[in-house]
Amino acid sequence: MAPMVTTASPLSSSEAVARLRRGDADALGEVTRRFGTLVTAAARRVLGTAPEVDDVVQETWMALLANAGTIREPQFLGSWLWTTATNLARRSARMSARTVVTDPAALPDPSTSQADVSDQVELGDLCTIVHRVVGGLPAPDRQLVELLFGGAELPYADVAVLVNRPVGSLGPTRRRLLTRLARDPAIGAMA
Repeated sequence: MAPMVTTASPLSSSEAVARLRRGDADALGEVTRRFGTLVTAAARRVLGTAPEVDDVVQETWMALLANAGTIREPQFLGSWLWTTATNLARRSARMSARTVVTDPAALPDPSTSQADVSDQVELGDLCTIVHRVVGGLPAPDRQLVELLFGGAELPYADVAVLVNRPVGSLGPTRRRLLTRLARDPAIGAMA
């Protein structure tokens, strides 16, 4: 008879936070394995470069360690991590925007045509408008749009848990939100 193999069940979010509060390093490993993709996705949807994303991911884990004792609803640890990573990424983006580029290699290629530059500017304008319109959505809808279109391919089951909605409602809600965004006058004017 073969020996029975048992596997440890994953920690609930509440248990993980309780263990982090007690200084259990194994709990941090479990949390980073479980929510690593989520934290990376939150940072990536705001930031463009891998080094900036990596920095925000690390800052998010540091913030978790520093603030585990103040998390009011530990059962929503995934939402807390998403919000924290998003806020840290936004702060990083603001700081990067203030940085003056002095490296000549970072300047636009002089052989780039005016049409290419115009296309890039127009695309940037459209992205700014879409971000503004999405920012005006009610918080639950905005979070759903960010999770579904933020650059990471999260499984619907994970998204459903994060937004506290049934998996079957995500597709119809996604369609409704896309229709709403497409009909927005600011977006329509750019098309």
